[in-house]
Amino acid sequence: MQCTDLEQTLGFLQRLIACDSKSSDLKSEDRSNKALILFVKSVLEGCGYCCSVTEVVAGKYNLYACLEPKLPCALLLSGHSDTVPASKELWHSDPLVLTSRNGRLHGLGCSDMKGALACFLSTACSQALLYKKSPESFAGSLDLLFTCDEETSMAGARAFAEHSKRVAALCLVGEPTAGQPIIAHKGYAARILQVRGRSGHSSDPASGLNAIYGMAQAVCTLNSLAHNFARRSAAGGWSIPYTTLNCGMVEGGNCINQICDRAQLSFEIRPLEALLPQEIDGLVLNALSSIKEQGFDLKLSTPYADIPCLEQEESALLKQVAGLCGKPCLKVNYCTEASLLKQVCSQVAVLGPGDIARAHQADEYILPAELAEYNVLLGQICALQLRNNAA
Repeated sequence: MQCTDLEQTLGFLQRLIACDSKSSDLKSEDRSNKALILFVKSVLEGCGYCCSVTEVVAGKYNLYACLEPKLPCALLLSGHSDTVPASKELWHSDPLVLTSRNGRLHGLGCSDMKGALACFLSTACSQALLYKKSPESFAGSLDLLFTCDEETSMAGARAFAEHSKRVAALCLVGEPTAGQPIIAHKGYAARILQVRGRSGHSSDPASGLNAIYGMAQAVCTLNSLAHNFARRSAAGGWSIPYTTLNCGMVEGGNCINQICDRAQLSFEIRPLEALLPQEIDGLVLNALSSIKEQGFDLKLSTPYADIPCLEQEESALLKQVAGLCGKPCLKVNYCTEASLLKQVCSQVAVLGPGDIARAHQADEYILPAELAEYNVLLGQICALQLRNNAA
C-alpha cells in the first residue's frame, strides 16, 4: 500500500533527526553533516534528480539538486542541514530520536529546520512523479539546496551565492515561520572586543591598568549605543523597528590577586539598514574612544562575515504566495540565509512549518498537522511556479 505524504514525511524526518549534524563554535560540539547529505542525495537521485555535493569547509557539505537542468529554475527549496547543540540532560527523550509525546513530535531540529527539509523531500518525490508522467506541462524546474553551518558562519549559503550560475525565479527558505511568509529581515554583525590593560600585583592597583574596569566602561557605552538605536525607529511592519545591540559573552582575568590585563566581550548588532562592515566598526570604535584615551588598547575583530539585511518589495508573486498561505507577509528581527540567497534568486520568501519560538530549546517539537499543512502549501506553490505560469 502506498504511504501518504505525511507518512513519507515522517519517515524522512526520522532519518534526518537521527543524523547528528550539529554546528558549534566549540570543536567538541561541532559535527560533520556528511551522513545527512548522503542520505538526502540517495533519496533525490532515486527520484531522478541531478545532484551535486560540495565540501564547503572541512567536513561540511552543501547539496544542490535539480529536477530538470535543461529548464530554468522556477522554484528553489532551500534549508540548512545543521542544528544547534543539545544539552541532553535537559531533554525528556533522546534529541537524536524522533519521539511522539502528547501529540507532539520531539527531536533536535524538528522545527529548526529538519521538519521543513522532510517536507522538501516529500515534495521533491511527488513533483518528480508528475514530471515523469507529463514533462511537457512543466515550464520550470524544481531545485533543492541543503546548506551547512547556518547556525554558525552561514558558510554554506555564502559559498552557494558566490559560485552559483543558476538563478531561481522564487526561493523558499524553510525556517520555522508558523506558515507565515517573511519577505524582509534584519542583518547580523557579530563582533569581539578585546580590551588590554597592564598587569600587576593586586596589592598595588595603581601599578597596573585593570582591563576589567575598561571593559565595564565599554559595556556601559555599548548599552548607551543600544539605547540610541532604539530612539531611531524605522517605518512600519517591524515588531522591533530599530537596530538592536546585544552583549552576549564576557571573560577576562586569571586570578583574584592579579590586576587583569585582558578582557574580552562578544556582542552582536542587528541593523535595519544596509551597513558596510567598516561603518559598523567605525560606529563602535568612535563610541569607545574615551576608553582608549585612558591608556587601554582596544581591538575589534569579526568572527564571521556580516550577514546583510533582506530588503525587497512585496511583489505580485510574493502576494500570490501570501494568498496561498492565507497570511500577510511580515518583516522579522532575526536573520536567515535568505539575504545571501537573494543574490542568486529573483524573489525570496522565508516560509516554513513550526515556530521559531521552539527553536534552540530542550524538547524542541513540531506538530504532525503543521507538516501536513506545509506539504499541501508546497504542492500549491509548485503548481503556481512550475506549471500554472506556463500559459
